[in-house]
Amino acid sequence: MNTVFPRMARVKTTDQMLKMIGDGSRLFSLAGFGPGERIDDAERLMTDARLTVTHMSFPKFVIFLVLALGLAISSFVQAQTLATAERQKIESLIKHVGELKDAQFIRNGSSYEVSTAVRFLRGKWEANVSSVETARDFIDKVASFSGTSGKPYLIRFKDGSEIKSQEFLQAELRKLEKTALDRRASDG
Repeated sequence: MNTVFPRMARVKTTDQMLKMIGDGSRLFSLAGFGPGERIDDAERLMTDARLTVTHMSFPKFVIFLVLALGLAISSFVQAQTLATAERQKIESLIKHVGELKDAQFIRNGSSYEVSTAVRFLRGKWEANVSSVETARDFIDKVASFSGTSGKPYLIRFKDGSEIKSQEFLQAELRKLEKTALDRRASDG
């Protein structure tokens, strides 16, 4: 196992290592021993006197660590921004279903109140969150058909007309995206 020290070097015995690093206070890890263990603890536990250790300048290690962490955070934030925008669209679609007055949600031939449909859609979304990356995924994979029977979900309005939930939600998503584009155009 490699460990971090002030210079590149090969050390064959723990005695040489002790001469090089003194009391071992800068030792991060050594031949499988835990981070921060002092050389005297490692030496006492070792059964083989031969040991190879790689050394690196501590400031270079810190710079590398900071840069790697910065890149990771940047990528994470960018991914979260996209996910947040899509999550907001999905939440808006579910909210819109919940705001339908005098409508029924038809699932596997049974009729449900829209409040029940909202709870059901949210629960199904949570159960399938790993396969839903966009609002379109939500519509196509969660809110369009029964995973049990394969039958499409329907929305039945007060006048008796019905529409597949997929068609209804796709139309609502187009409205949301058009509104967002119009808003950006007026701001820019």
